[in-house]
Amino acid sequence: MVITTADIAEAAAAVIDQEVTGPAGPFFRRVFNLRFDTGGTPDGIAVDADTLAFDASFSAQTYNLLSAESPIQAAATEALDAQTVVVRLDRPWRIKRVSRKASYGGDYAVAFGHARHRWTCAAAPGHLAVESGHHAGHVGEIAWHLGVRFQLFRMDGEAVAEEPTVTVASGADLHEDFISQAFALRARNEVGALIDLDLGDIAALEIETFPTGPRIGLSTLEEVDSTDTPPVYFWQVPGEVYDTALYEAPNEKAASAMAGALQRLLDEQVAQWAGDAQASGLPYSVPDHLELALVVDSDAPCQAQIDIQIAYHLVRKHIYLPDSSGSTAKKQVLRFEGQPSASDAVHVSLPADAVVSSAVLEVDASFGCPPATPAGEGVNPIPAGSNAGVHVTMDRWAAQSLILTEALTLTEIAIGVMALETPTDLSVVLRADNNGAPDGQVLAEEQVRLAAPGVRLYARVALDDSLALAAPNYWLLVKALSGSAIWLTRSTPQSRILSALATPSGGIATTRQPLDDVQGYFALFTRRLANCPDTVPLMLNVGGGTIALSQAENGRFLADGESLTDSLNDCLAAPTDDCIPTSEGLVVPLTFTAVSKGMVTVYVPILHYDMVVS
Repeated sequence: MVITTADIAEAAAAVIDQEVTGPAGPFFRRVFNLRFDTGGTPDGIAVDADTLAFDASFSAQTYNLLSAESPIQAAATEALDAQTVVVRLDRPWRIKRVSRKASYGGDYAVAFGHARHRWTCAAAPGHLAVESGHHAGHVGEIAWHLGVRFQLFRMDGEAVAEEPTVTVASGADLHEDFISQAFALRARNEVGALIDLDLGDIAALEIETFPTGPRIGLSTLEEVDSTDTPPVYFWQVPGEVYDTALYEAPNEKAASAMAGALQRLLDEQVAQWAGDAQASGLPYSVPDHLELALVVDSDAPCQAQIDIQIAYHLVRKHIYLPDSSGSTAKKQVLRFEGQPSASDAVHVSLPADAVVSSAVLEVDASFGCPPATPAGEGVNPIPAGSNAGVHVTMDRWAAQSLILTEALTLTEIAIGVMALETPTDLSVVLRADNNGAPDGQVLAEEQVRLAAPGVRLYARVALDDSLALAAPNYWLLVKALSGSAIWLTRSTPQSRILSALATPSGGIATTRQPLDDVQGYFALFTRRLANCPDTVPLMLNVGGGTIALSQAENGRFLADGESLTDSLNDCLAAPTDDCIPTSEGLVVPLTFTAVSKGMVTVYVPILHYDMVVS
């Protein structure tokens, strides 16, 4: 699925002339909508960063200050005397040309044949008909040429400079830059004499505006007019731009920068959908399309040439549970008792008119591999009746400092908690330390659903990827995705836990309440992956096709993506008997077969797909 310049055709050569007032003053803007069609089904939208293309250039624009249609108007004009007009602008602009009206009067010399005649006219047509006395009855037409030259004077307050800065013929381009916020105009005829002048004698007073601080960004439609939340600018050139070579550097980086900014905004919008549905107690739903704003700004009116191509895919990343009224899960555990050719399946759902473009599926197989064991301090028992702790909600984080005494390979995290509501889902995040604050890189982020309210327990969270932790300092953060809970705590010298509000984007606020000598109940687990078998007695079948499994660096087993993609598309095209039709499409089983006793954790498949346009 692709968005190109043709989808926003007016952006290909757009005039940036819509005035906007921001905190730093007025600037000029054009906004174009980028529409992402969803079909009403995905869990996300993935930008194809490798194929995204973006190129932009800007050029000057000319405006007549005396035209009612111009976005720039003269702030004030006045006749200083019968021969001087003063023009005042809202800011300094570059004056390009001054043109007189055709009805301008005066004395003009006209040559016809061998004779030269002089007339005085109050109003002149485009051409004069001249009858020569030496050639009775002969009438000729010559072009009417006024010969008027305008003088532009700088001003110091109310005083007009003694000498003109620029002298230019009517309608001709100024031969040098004249940039001013207030200036005086006078006119001289062909013999150099001053002539009467008022604003009504001038047809056009033109300025040339160059792109100034041109910048291109992305925003949600709701925030595009907000002064508190500026767009995310991914393309920018400082200052007033004359040299088009200055666009080469930002264009080189634009595609990558735009892909990152676009993906973050799309993820935020999808998370907002999920949050709104959850807060309303409604099933998760997705609008048929999502629109973001491509924002083009400049501190001066100008013209922009933009060329884009954005390829994106819809994302399905949940396991479908057919026996639970169509509910979904992030992972599913299959247990095999060693019976010959025992099979079990997880299911994925896809729209009937989907075409899968890529598929990623990881499984963690425990066939003779030792279980995860506690690391560090081990697991400290939670006393019965313990109520001390930090309140975590959808709007509040708790962050516990971790100090490791030795390096370890982390595979699971357990936190001692007590749910206060049903349901309560927690986000558990491990971050690197940043100068004693929980603002370092996110190393792991998982979710866990708690048991019934009032139950004190260790909620264990298996990491999607094992982590080698070598540095001594880390942070463990917990926030509710739904409901609320208490992260139970105990007194521990030289430990610290922080409580902080969540920002609108879900991050941790900079204002934090420290609780010293307090430690949340938690435990870290590690597994010796070196003792796991190199091969796994497990087979995967999708739609009658066998999918190869190979061991990844993290110790898990990875399904062959190309084979899985092809098999899913075959199932969509010709469903087998074990596929389950639903109101939105088709549920496809991923069938695992094992010949020995063990346990298989199937992590959520990540499926990128496009919708077939009929």
